[in-house]
Amino acid sequence: EVASSGVHGANRLASNSLLEAVVFSYRAAKSACSELKNLPQKPIPKLHLKNHQKASGQYDEEEWVLVSHDLFQIRKLMWDYVGIVRSNLRLERARRRVDLVRREVDDLYQRSPMNIGLIELRNIALVASLIIRSAIRRKESRGLHHTTDYPERNDSRKPKNTLIFHRRSSK
Repeated sequence: EVASSGVHGANRLASNSLLEAVVFSYRAAKSACSELKNLPQKPIPKLHLKNHQKASGQYDEEEWVLVSHDLFQIRKLMWDYVGIVRSNLRLERARRRVDLVRREVDDLYQRSPMNIGLIELRNIALVASLIIRSAIRRKESRGLHHTTDYPERNDSRKPKNTLIFHRRSSK
């Protein structure tokens, strides 16, 4: 694996590679922490809650149903449409549906008490959206990530890491 595609390339983690992932993540976190010490620190803004809201780790019953349903929906969409075998049709369908879920989650996030589950759902929806957008941009199959619309590996381009960023919309 290392000889042909970097440490893991586009392949799955399993067996010894899981241990390698632990070591690499530890080293990456350690390096990131040392770099952060050199950056200016911004103060954490105060949390301004509406009168009827309170910060907690608890859900009210209606919110719990919405959060658990949206989590299930994102998992199912990612498994069914953004798995190892992909197509442009499935990726576009996943993008539209995850975008809808994200809008609903953002609405819930704005009007509900702050809690860990809701924050986690919002982050999962964002990461799902970024993964889908990155997959849509890939115009080749590589490793275990097979795209039916681009079944061949494209070695004509110099291999490079993909960086994808999220920018908040200016609503």
